[in-house]
Amino acid sequence: MEKCVEQELWAEPSACSMEIERIDARVCRRTATSLSLLYAAIGRIEGIVIPSPAPPLRTDNLWKTTCFEAFLQPEGECVYRELNFSPSGQWAAYDFDDYRTGMTQAGLHAPPEIELILAPDRLELHVRLALDLSREPYRLGLSAVIDEKVGFRSLWALSHKGGVPDFHRADCFTLELPPPA
Repeated sequence: MEKCVEQELWAEPSACSMEIERIDARVCRRTATSLSLLYAAIGRIEGIVIPSPAPPLRTDNLWKTTCFEAFLQPEGECVYRELNFSPSGQWAAYDFDDYRTGMTQAGLHAPPEIELILAPDRLELHVRLALDLSREPYRLGLSAVIDEKVGFRSLWALSHKGGVPDFHRADCFTLELPPPA
């Protein structure tokens, strides 16, 4: 039996969306090394930029248009992992030694499985991935970049700290990753 946590993401106050009303996220820990994530953006989906389907390859700069992100940090440590998932099926994974320093490509056991489900009022991104999660517990940050067709970009996260939106801030990693089932 998997263990899950659910949380609503919040738009950064100075960059509220004109198209998306809310984003809900759910993280499920299936096993010690298996995670599933669900991001559900609710609103006028036709008004947002949805990257076209592409081969499910590791790709940099996904945050420049609509994408969903997860940050994992072992409790009490400075190192963390950033994971990016595009509706196109592309993905990225980076390890950091500390806040925005020492970035390297993170090794994954297998590419994430990314599934996009669209409806006029809902975009769902389902992600399944295998990670080496040997250190427990983990702090988790979830976020989204929503690129709107009118040229506006909204930024969503569990929490927005500081004066400038920054998904990498450890004080934005506000969820505890559920322990394995």
